Amino acid sequence: DRDPLTGFQESARKSLVEGREHTSARIPSFAGIDSNFPDLVAKVKPSVVMVRVGKIGGTGFIVDPRGYVVTAAHVAEMGTEFQIVLSDKRTTIPGVIVAVQLARDLALLRIKSERVDWPALKISERDLQEGDTVATMGYPLGLPFSVSMGIVSGTGRYMPPQEGQEDRRGVAVTYLQPDATMHPGNSG
Repeated sequence: DRDPLTGFQESARKSLVEGREHTSARIPSFAGIDSNFPDLVAKVKPSVVMVRVGKIGGTGFIVDPRGYVVTAAHVAEMGTEFQIVLSDKRTTIPGVIVAVQLARDLALLRIKSERVDWPALKISERDLQEGDTVATMGYPLGLPFSVSMGIVSGTGRYMPPQEGQEDRRGVAVTYLQPDATMHPGNSG
């Protein structure tokens, strides 16, 4: 959780206080992010699932050890019967829809299981800001797991309702704009 710009900001502050015109602060590399990213992916991957609706689907994230999965509302709207495919790609368990929030394009599913020790992600209470580092993880096009890293390019993006989108019920959607690569099937 080390800020890669620690040192740079402090040196810049000291230069201003000391009255120097130019700062000789060293900009640290992002090597810290690069070296920790594979560990982060390995830790998160067991919580990333494929949500299948028939032959199509998207990605979901287990967010509660009781088997609650967050995915995109447009994925959940594709059907009423869901198959949750775990990260091992061998285990498939039925899922049911619990709730949908169209304005945020979010859906909550529950894995049909008595198990209460699912590998759940901890959801951050902090709002994302432009420039925050983010990752997309999932199963694009039903392919094996993939991951991409980027930043939040924009927050609070607004997509007005569009005519002819019966599946979206004409609801406006507010979303984050990341620059991390996403493909069909990363939805979730």
